[in-house]
Amino acid sequence: SVYLVVSALGIIWVYLAGCVLTRQWWQATLAAAIFGLSWEIAYHARWLAHDCLLAQFSALCLLLLVLHNRRGQVGWLWGAAIAAGLATGTKYQGALLVGPVMLCALLRTPATLWQRAASVVTVGALSVATYLVTTPGTVLDPIAFRDGLNEILTTYSTGHGGYTIAAGFPHLRLLLRYLAVNLFSPYKPVAVLFFAAAVAGGVLYWRENRRLAAFLIGFPVLFATFFCWKYSVFIVRNFLLLAPFLALLSARGLSEALLRLRWPSARLSLAIVVGCALAANAVWLISAGESIRHRDDGSAARKAVEYVHNHPHTRFRVSQKVTSLAAERGLALS
Repeated sequence: SVYLVVSALGIIWVYLAGCVLTRQWWQATLAAAIFGLSWEIAYHARWLAHDCLLAQFSALCLLLLVLHNRRGQVGWLWGAAIAAGLATGTKYQGALLVGPVMLCALLRTPATLWQRAASVVTVGALSVATYLVTTPGTVLDPIAFRDGLNEILTTYSTGHGGYTIAAGFPHLRLLLRYLAVNLFSPYKPVAVLFFAAAVAGGVLYWRENRRLAAFLIGFPVLFATFFCWKYSVFIVRNFLLLAPFLALLSARGLSEALLRLRWPSARLSLAIVVGCALAANAVWLISAGESIRHRDDGSAARKAVEYVHNHPHTRFRVSQKVTSLAAERGLALS
């Protein structure tokens, strides 16, 4: 319960970030709904994966960076540095969140070059200190930490069973496909709608405020590029920390489309489409939850039989239950 509550805080951080960015509660609500009704977020939250906690800290760091960008106080930047340190302790890839925090420190205005350099060092040190305080095993047992980290890095660099893919463009291509047609909805048209809106929102922010775009757009792009070119393992939960950024961008793209449409009927139609898309996501999440509470042990086996039978050129390892059910139906799985 504690895990779910903390993970769900990401929805609040996204909403508040949307309010600070746009001062429009409805656009902030849209961003929070896109993020909170993502089936990927809900699935990994039920599975108790660290990545949902990381996505929550990513959203918190984003909120604090947005506050710093809009209000200018250095305290918000320090708060973002602390959030990045907590993200690093949650999962090591969260360390990349320190990058946009240091970038914002570098871009502070008005400030001399010396003041900017001091600010960069300060936020970096604050992130490291937060990480070490909350993850003391790093210094209490450095050998075990080093060996564990090396093992993880080696696995991600060389491959991990069926999750292995060539680094570089093949990895990036698969990631873009996942973000475009899977991340925000189990229904591909809905997922594509929200991702296309995120691309449009990114273009709008880039044109309006380059300092804001430097972390709002820059972090997802640089994180994806780094991860895809560095590693040969593709596991979708590693990219959930990008969801808060994409949700804000998507809400901006959709809201801009609503504002620019000339005809009231067209605006109403788009609003209905977006509302139905979110409702479809919500209904799917409810039905998924109910399928866990009212479990049908045979349904998964039946679906597995159908899937294996429909993919005759793919090799699978199947359970005895699937094999028995296939035999009862007279289906050959060999």
